[in-house]
Amino acid sequence: MAALGLLRGARAIARRLGRGRFGRDGDITSGKSLRTTIDIAGDLGADPAADALGDPGADDSFDPSDVHPQRRSLAVTGALLDLLGNPHLGTPTIHVAGTKGKGSVCALCANALRRQGYRTGLLTGPRLHTWREDIRVDGQPIPNAAAAALVDRFEAPFAEVLKQPEVEFFRAFELMVVMGLTHFRDMGTEFNVVEVGIGGLKDATNVVEPSVSVITSIGLDHTEFLGETVEEVAAHKAGIIKPGRPVVTASQLPSVMEVIRATAKAMGAPLIEVGRDVRWEAGGVRWPRGSRAAAGQEVTVVGRRATYELCLPLLGDYQLENAATAVAALEVLQEQGHTISAEAIAEGFETTEWPCRLEVLDRGTAGPLVIADGAHNPLAAGRLREALPRYFAYDKVVVLMNVYANKDREGVIAELAQLRPEVVVTRSRSPRGSSPKLLAELWQRHGVRARVVRDPAVALALARVMAGARGVVVATGSFTVAARTRELVKRITPELELAF
Repeated sequence: MAALGLLRGARAIARRLGRGRFGRDGDITSGKSLRTTIDIAGDLGADPAADALGDPGADDSFDPSDVHPQRRSLAVTGALLDLLGNPHLGTPTIHVAGTKGKGSVCALCANALRRQGYRTGLLTGPRLHTWREDIRVDGQPIPNAAAAALVDRFEAPFAEVLKQPEVEFFRAFELMVVMGLTHFRDMGTEFNVVEVGIGGLKDATNVVEPSVSVITSIGLDHTEFLGETVEEVAAHKAGIIKPGRPVVTASQLPSVMEVIRATAKAMGAPLIEVGRDVRWEAGGVRWPRGSRAAAGQEVTVVGRRATYELCLPLLGDYQLENAATAVAALEVLQEQGHTISAEAIAEGFETTEWPCRLEVLDRGTAGPLVIADGAHNPLAAGRLREALPRYFAYDKVVVLMNVYANKDREGVIAELAQLRPEVVVTRSRSPRGSSPKLLAELWQRHGVRARVVRDPAVALALARVMAGARGVVVATGSFTVAARTRELVKRITPELELAF
């Protein structure tokens, strides 16, 4: 299932071009060499810019040589957009990078802009139930018909770019970015909110000319691409800072903040720091009567232009800082002359939905709580561990999980092991997932005997029985597992292919 969604449409482009073909994992190539990079649409629940890795049925080690998305310049994306009339230019844009929280900040900003009445484009990931979630206008995923029409329009530009001797293939994420930005222009968006795929400096989204750049919390992730230290990762994230354009950063480790400050200074970019220029204070947690799961939380954000009393449906202490970061970005737009009222911000934040981020799928009225969270690196897993006792009441934790082969699996497990959970390891529907047997062995190193159940539906049923009436089941380790659990609980049918 490595090639999903756009694969059929992209193959159609390749067939029409005559000389193009697909690389082993779905890239459109020029025919001059067969290169392995990512599948054309990516796996549901996958990082949209990540490479297709691993073997779902075998040992899941991989060699990232020749698949490094950061080795690729922005020339291909820029060339395609140029031939399409540069649809990314002229629309105010918020560009967001970071390791943790970038999707939530994007969702908060986009919802506030919509509440103000602006038609808003949102380009983000990872997709959960359909690839079309990556591209949204006013909250609505791109329709299949619109995507099919764009594929037809892309035929000539793709053929032209493939004539360039240095262009041997198109990466799927480049296609997704070009499709999203073109769709936004077609729909007449008044603001765009764009989430970085991987890193920032050489990410395909870095073609945008932002009104404000935003950097959320930075930790170690995608180390095979971005470097082995947080300072190296920070250098990539700070690559979205543009000359003279304001940049907002969440609070960071001191060494990471040094990188961001130095980059902003070199670029002549005004820097707004959450924790220094914009502050926040936690309020109460909202508990429905008789419920074992919180329904929201309150936060006061003291911005540079106003003070905001906000209620968030998103759970987790880190969402309070995400809210402050989003407010800081929206205030920059206010300073640039755009009308965004405090009421629109409050209403937008209070109605924001962002699935599989500490999401309550089952409130436990007739059994255990069921929670989905896509924590897939140690930073996110640690924050999940800290959040559980604050926002939920339970007497036992059962972790239902799989972690991608290219992630810090031991780091994720080390964080979750501190919950002293019972564990069910299941198979990921993504070929990037780890061998359940291998994950069980990693859990054993922490003194936890993990049960291996390859079928996710059976695994969820077992986890619920293990948790008991007063327990909590936490589906985590990847967005793929979180999304599949969400589909099972809410009876959602995933859209695995584009209906061309």
